[in-house]
Amino acid sequence: HGFLALTTGWDPSLAFVMAGGLLTNLVLWPVITKWTQPITCPMFDLPKKTELEGDLVVGGVLFGIGWAVGGLCPGPGMVGIAGPYGSSALIWTAACVLGQQLVVSFWKKSK
Repeated sequence: HGFLALTTGWDPSLAFVMAGGLLTNLVLWPVITKWTQPITCPMFDLPKKTELEGDLVVGGVLFGIGWAVGGLCPGPGMVGIAGPYGSSALIWTAACVLGQQLVVSFWKKSK
């Protein structure tokens, strides 16, 4: 049961969360980008680049594969350490951090 269980016991609650976030962004983004500055800092800090780079694509694919294999997004995975399956979440978090460090060291060596 859950959002990705399309054939049995599909739970659409995540779709409502995503739709709510998308709707909020669609309504507020055009309004906020017309402001001369944000409320909490002196200027907007938006990315200057608009092209899609290979590093971003590879990172997104690796993130998606890790999420699919591990079954957890990194934020909830780390919070899960305090839950009833804490030891599993701790192992998952350690593997996540190790994987991130391996990629960072590999990327530095290849560039």
